[in-house]
Amino acid sequence: MEEQQDFQKKQVIFAGGIGVCRVENIVNLKERSGQTRQYYVLRSVYDQGRTAYIPVEGHKAELRELMPENEVRKKLNDIRVNDKKAPEDERETGEIAWVLGMKLGDLISELNGTET
Repeated sequence: MEEQQDFQKKQVIFAGGIGVCRVENIVNLKERSGQTRQYYVLRSVYDQGRTAYIPVEGHKAELRELMPENEVRKKLNDIRVNDKKAPEDERETGEIAWVLGMKLGDLISELNGTET
């Protein structure tokens, strides 16, 4: 079993369900069983209306640190060389844009050859 990481409040991470997000808070919530459990409150950086509550321990969600810049640049180069189109999964494109400090729409336009 893969070891789960601890994330800090305000840290920007990748969550499989919503893509690039910020750990807005770490809260204690009471479960139906009556026990209290810690949860990450994750908010999408691209859609402020998307929030996820993921247990700190024992979750099955994909939560990880963002890819390092050198890995992102390699991935972007591979996309440009091979596909010439933005990945269908906007979560992946969002991670590339965030790490490189680009606007998501600008990156998608660039990769799809529709630059403004």
